[in-house]
Amino acid sequence: MQLVRQLTLFGIVGVAATLIHVGVASVLLVSTTIDPYVSNVVGAGCAMTVSFFGNARLTFLYEGRVTAAILRFLAQTGLSLALTTLILYFVEENAYPVWTYALLVTAIVPPISFLVAKSWVFRA
Repeated sequence: MQLVRQLTLFGIVGVAATLIHVGVASVLLVSTTIDPYVSNVVGAGCAMTVSFFGNARLTFLYEGRVTAAILRFLAQTGLSLALTTLILYFVEENAYPVWTYALLVTAIVPPISFLVAKSWVFRA
């Protein structure tokens, strides 16, 4: 039952982080003169904060050293970026439609991220 709770909360935190990323970046894009890439980075930073604390406190009930977990979380984020980049390369090299990229990223990256977060980033 704990695994179901963790999977559910991981999904909720992920959706919330995605909405925060898009929302913050969009607000900055339409209401300021900030460079679009800077807006995206600020949105991503906000999303990473939501993701880290949401998963630490809600999903995995982490009570360890926050500094160590943040460093592991940053490594996990790098792994996710590498995976999405490899998937993009695969899709482009094979001239697959763009929706294939979205489908593969959605099917591959969250499960791997969950396993890495559970077994390493937020381990007891």
